Amino acid sequence: MNTDQDTLYFCCEKGYLDIYTLKYRWFGAIWKYQGSLKIVMGYWFGDSASEIRKQTQFYGHTHSSDTKDLQEVYSTFRDLQKEQDWKQRSRLSIFAIFNSPWKAWKDVKSGWYILRSRKTYPCYVSAIQKKNFSIWLEHVTVCETEGQLNEFLAKVNQEQDNQLQFLNEDSDLIWNHTGDLSL
Repeated sequence: MNTDQDTLYFCCEKGYLDIYTLKYRWFGAIWKYQGSLKIVMGYWFGDSASEIRKQTQFYGHTHSSDTKDLQEVYSTFRDLQKEQDWKQRSRLSIFAIFNSPWKAWKDVKSGWYILRSRKTYPCYVSAIQKKNFSIWLEHVTVCETEGQLNEFLAKVNQEQDNQLQFLNEDSDLIWNHTGDLSL
C-alpha cells in the first residue's frame, strides 16, 4: 500500500553549480515527506537529464515535482556546505611549507591572506593564516560572484578583526593587515 510517506518525488534541472567541479550542470534530487519534513533521499550532478535519471533507477517509481522544490533542496545543500566550510579549520602539515604549492610560503611574513583558486568565477576562496612554522586554512567558500567574494572577505575581517583587501579584481594577490603582499 502506498502512503504519502512512501511517495517519492523527483525533479531535475539544468544550471546548478556543482561545487566539486566548479561547473554549472544538471542537478537532480529525490525526496519524500514525513509529516511536514522533506527528507532528501539522494541528489546528483550530471551532464544531462538522462544521466541524472539513470542514477535514480534504484529508487523505482517517482512523481515529478515542481522546480521550486528542487531549488529548495539545492539551497539547503549549499547552505550546509557553506556552514561546514566556514567552521572547518585545519593546519597543514609542518612539511607542507617545504612542498609545492606551499614552498613559496616559507618566505612569506606571518599574517592573514586570502587566496582564490582561479581568477574567474565560480572559484574557491580561502582565508589562510600564516604563522612562523605553520599554515592554517581557516575558512573556505565557493564564490559565484564578486558580491559573494566581498561578503566572504567582510565576514573574515569581522571575525578575525583584520583588514584584508584584494588589490584588484584581476589579481590573486591580496594584502594582510600589516600591508604585506601575499602570493
